[in-house]
Amino acid sequence: TARRFASLFVNINVTSEPHEVSALWFLWYVKQCGGTTRIFSVTNGGQ
Repeated sequence: TARRFASLFVNINVTSEPHEVSALWFLWYVKQCGGTTRIFSVTNGGQ
């Protein structure tokens, strides 16, 4: 489900629990990393 995916995404990429992260900050983080495609990419990935 989308909720489980979002929870996993936050746990892996932000290393926090979802209740510890604000939605606004999380959207800012994804934008600063170049979007979800770049974060999940192997070449030039965000992580």
